[in-house]
Amino acid sequence: MSYKKQDFVKFWCDKQLAGKILRVKEIRKNKVNRVFLIETTLNKFLLKACRYSHEDFKPEKEKMIYELVSKKISCPRVILIDFSKEFFPNAVYLIVFIKGNHASDCINGKNRVKLIRELATVLKKINGFTFKSYGWIGSNGVYNGKNNWAEFYNDSISKKIAKICKDKECKNFGKKISTFFQSNKLPGDRPCLVHNDFRPENVLINSQRISGVLDFEWAFSGERLIDVVKAIRYFGFEGTDRLEFLNSYFKRKPKEFFDNEKVLNAFFDLEQLEFSVVYRAHRKIIRARLKNLLERMRD
Repeated sequence: MSYKKQDFVKFWCDKQLAGKILRVKEIRKNKVNRVFLIETTLNKFLLKACRYSHEDFKPEKEKMIYELVSKKISCPRVILIDFSKEFFPNAVYLIVFIKGNHASDCINGKNRVKLIRELATVLKKINGFTFKSYGWIGSNGVYNGKNNWAEFYNDSISKKIAKICKDKECKNFGKKISTFFQSNKLPGDRPCLVHNDFRPENVLINSQRISGVLDFEWAFSGERLIDVVKAIRYFGFEGTDRLEFLNSYFKRKPKEFFDNEKVLNAFFDLEQLEFSVVYRAHRKIIRARLKNLLERMRD
């Protein structure tokens, strides 16, 4: 069955939720899932519908991680998972709505510095959860984990390059990129929870405080510095904002970040290139971005 029509989502909610359904609105649609805001007379919810069957592990994964991180930070609760495919083509899950606006709409004015510090503190709390091995996280924890960070890191780099560099010219670029990462290792401190998508759209702010952190569907057990560089790049922190964030996260000792800044930014740029392939950017665009990445690596 198709779930394109919001009336169909309303029909499903009528069967699952107490209270009268007041409103159903689709608020996000991308390659991975579709998200609907459900408003009833009793509460508000988010309904996330996976678009592909191989993503069906994500509802239980997010449920597990939300339950874990809720010990230290505010985050949603997954209250219902439906794998039946009776009403939807793939898995769907229902999340209790958290009040707040996206961080991009709130970090400004006199409270800017305070919120930047709080963002750093919240991210550090997320990274404070540790695991026994490095690897991707499923509903039962890390699966096919690696005891050695270098092994997981090198495997991740190789897969990204293979996905990006498919034609002859791109493969030549790929060899040079691989050489760069082999020569510039990213140290692994300890296997910790990496949100992996800590961006303004996934941080909610209410009454000038962080009210929730969303979307752990890409989380893995890895090196915390990856989350730090992603936060800086996604939030666009520069100059004093960037230094404020780093000082708050590292307690005014951000040398660890500065020592690895070049390779961290290269890793971020490589991942953005990987997304370009996933979202089917033209090969000419990908080649141009590969050239730009190599130039930045040489600087």
